Amino acid sequence: MKTYIITFLFLLSFNRAFAQANDTIQKPPFSSPTWVAARSFIFPGWGQWYNHKKWKAAIVATTAITLGSSIYIQETRRMDAERKLHSALSNNEKYYYTRMEKFYENDRNKLIWWSVGFWLLSGLDAYVDAHLANFEVEPVASSKVSIQVNFNFFLTGKRK
Repeated sequence: MKTYIITFLFLLSFNRAFAQANDTIQKPPFSSPTWVAARSFIFPGWGQWYNHKKWKAAIVATTAITLGSSIYIQETRRMDAERKLHSALSNNEKYYYTRMEKFYENDRNKLIWWSVGFWLLSGLDAYVDAHLANFEVEPVASSKVSIQVNFNFFLTGKRK
């Protein structure tokens, strides 16, 4: 096993020793748009941070954390209503806690769908930003806009 490792390392170094110098700028590893989107899928906001969109990354991460904690809170409330339902004595209490449990369950499920949509959207946003990172925009020739209006018709009643 040692000989295989030594041989592999030797061949690897041999390949590097005779490699030609490349004048092109090398991209950092894992900088492709796919990897940037994967970062954002792993932790929402990481891909935006990698694309140097710090404010967007903070907003995305804060929204993801808020959605996640809201899901947790609604699930906790649902479990509490379910526990109270099993210990309820009167029919009115059972009806009330059944409705509360259903409400929290539906609310939790909506938040899960919103989270999945937001998660996909943040990954797509990071992917598009990574594609547009090296996009060069030519400056506009002139930022002035001039509007010329001829009032001769209105003043004299004649066309020129």
